[in-house]
Amino acid sequence: MSIKQAAKEFVQAHKPSRIDVDHITKGFGSIEGYLYAEGQSTGEGGRYVEVGGFDSISGNPVIIEWYEESEEI
Repeated sequence: MSIKQAAKEFVQAHKPSRIDVDHITKGFGSIEGYLYAEGQSTGEGGRYVEVGGFDSISGNPVIIEWYEESEEI
């Protein structure tokens, strides 16, 4: 998946009351910028972030993963 797709999934994985897209955009320039800055390496050419269970719409932790060669910020 590309970082743009990951950004969309990242926002959709959150409960609406648990994510402030405007705040993230002001601090990082975009959701993609946040993912690029805060994402961790998978060790296999990819990166990921975790949405904690308290914040996720499902109530379970959600891992959002993308591949670095797809990054276009």
